[in-house]
Amino acid sequence: MQSETLPIKVLIGSQQRDLALELSIDQANLAGELSGQASWYAYYANLMVDAGGEYDQVKSELENLEANVANTIRANAIKSSEKITEKRIELELMGNTTIQAKKRFVLEKKTQYEKLKIIVRAFEQRLQALISMSALERVQMKAFDSASSVGPVPSHQPQHEGFINVKNITTKQAMIEEIQQIRNRQKINE
Repeated sequence: MQSETLPIKVLIGSQQRDLALELSIDQANLAGELSGQASWYAYYANLMVDAGGEYDQVKSELENLEANVANTIRANAIKSSEKITEKRIELELMGNTTIQAKKRFVLEKKTQYEKLKIIVRAFEQRLQALISMSALERVQMKAFDSASSVGPVPSHQPQHEGFINVKNITTKQAMIEEIQQIRNRQKINE
């Protein structure tokens, strides 16, 4: 059953990317997918760390700007012998266009950082899916190898003692039962 892949468009720097392609898994090439996983994870984890640093930097700049503007307002009030309240300072800070522009910039940086955190978590989940798929593939290969060591019967030949017609086996459990029956018959014949 094929699941529907939804487009996941994100802007990384100045480049628009479709993460659905990067997060998708080619089940026919699990080894290649596993080897590429580390580089994708490292790429986005690095971008996340950089974005977190940028967010912290602009947030600090905003705090400094707000403190400087508040100090300027207080200093001007003292020069003019005007009584000023914290509420008035707060209102003037809210109306300051430079502070408002900086707040928007901080919000953009925070959004970018949060998106990258989600992307990194998605690649962590992708790794878990790859590990599960690889483990399942190993179990299936081991079961197939066990059945093959007894020897498959070509579909045009009749079933002989000690051989399994793999085409007639539909589940892993059925294969295990068939192998067990053959081994039991071989023990009886010995």
